[in-house]
Amino acid sequence: MASSQLQSEPIPTSQSTRNNAALGMIGGAFVGILAATAPFVFIPLRSSLPYMATPGHKVEKALKFISQRTRASAASSDGKACSVDRAHRTRQYLGSNNKKLNFVDLGSGDGTAILAAASLGWNATGVELNPTLWFVSFVRRLFSSRIIRSNSRLVMGDMFESKRA
Repeated sequence: MASSQLQSEPIPTSQSTRNNAALGMIGGAFVGILAATAPFVFIPLRSSLPYMATPGHKVEKALKFISQRTRASAASSDGKACSVDRAHRTRQYLGSNNKKLNFVDLGSGDGTAILAAASLGWNATGVELNPTLWFVSFVRRLFSSRIIRSNSRLVMGDMFESKRA
C-alpha cells in the first residue's frame, strides 16, 4: 500500500509541452543576452582603447562652434590680423560655405556623434570595428529622419587595415 501511495500520477503532455516551451524561451533569452554582450567583453581584451560615448549635446555644441567660426571667417574682413589669419586658415581647412562640411568619426561607437553631425547638415561618416556597436548605430540611423540618413554613412571595418586591390 505504501508503494502505491508513493507513485505519482503522470504529468499531462500539454503541461509538459508548456514547461519545455517556457524553459526554451528562458534559455534562448539567456543565450541572446550573452551573444549581444560578448563583443563588449572580448573586444576590450583585444584593444587597449575603451568605449566611451560622447554625449550628443557636446558633439552638437562643438559642431555649431566650428560652423559659426567658418561662417564668421567668411564674413569678417575688418578684424584683427591675427583673428583674420586664424579664421582664414579655418575656412581653408574646413572648406567654403558653399559646400557641406565633412565629419569623420573613427571608432564611431553607437553613432551618437555621426547622427548629431548629420542632423546639423554635415556629411558624416563613421567607421566602427565592433559589429555590435556598428549594428546599434545602423539601427539608430535607420529610424532617423530622411535628412539624417542622407547626410550620414556608416562603415564597418578596421581603420588601420586597407583593402587594396
